[in-house]
Amino acid sequence: MSAQTVSKLTQYVIIRGDLLSSLGWPIGAVIAQACHASSAALWIFREDKNTIAYTNDLDCMHKVVLEVSTAVIDKKNIYYLVKRLNNLFSYVPLPRKLCFC
Repeated sequence: MSAQTVSKLTQYVIIRGDLLSSLGWPIGAVIAQACHASSAALWIFREDKNTIAYTNDLDCMHKVVLEVSTAVIDKKNIYYLVKRLNNLFSYVPLPRKLCFC
């Protein structure tokens, strides 16, 4: 793939805003969860042609981080996103079983 094609690839990281506002998480902990989610998604989809292209030039990787309320991150909306996006990974670390990213 050309550099122009690769530059158009974007990884979206969607985080829960309530972790900071209502639950009082430190910003570092929220950033760590976003990093875990991003790394896990890249690993899970490592054989996908777009993931390979995205990671071929580490200096040109593009991410967009969005904040949503807790209500948006539910099974119904995740199902909708799976239908619309090529690859989707919902980060739910154990033992909490709580969706973070």
